[in-house]
Amino acid sequence: MILEIRVYQLHPGVRPAFHQLFEDEIRPLSARYDIDVVRAGPSVGDEDSYTLIRSFVSLEARDKQKDAFYGGPEWLGGLEERVMGMIAAYQTAVIVVDSADDLRG
Repeated sequence: MILEIRVYQLHPGVRPAFHQLFEDEIRPLSARYDIDVVRAGPSVGDEDSYTLIRSFVSLEARDKQKDAFYGGPEWLGGLEERVMGMIAAYQTAVIVVDSADDLRG
């Protein structure tokens, strides 16, 4: 199993709106593309960061699912602009694990 851990540095003051957008649109859209959101939410100790953890069955599946998601009509039809406008920077780490179940909350 592959875990992708993303930490977003958001522009100051937008985290509540980003979280709402994530819950209302990004999480359901991820599910439609079979992307497993293991955990997502505001980071502790920093008012402007947000963490997203997604799991994939393989690196190949990750590439395919992300290509479909980010190449899809929803993302390209306006969601990308709204989301990326809130993000100042982000980092991604990809690791191999036995199971993501211990991270679910």
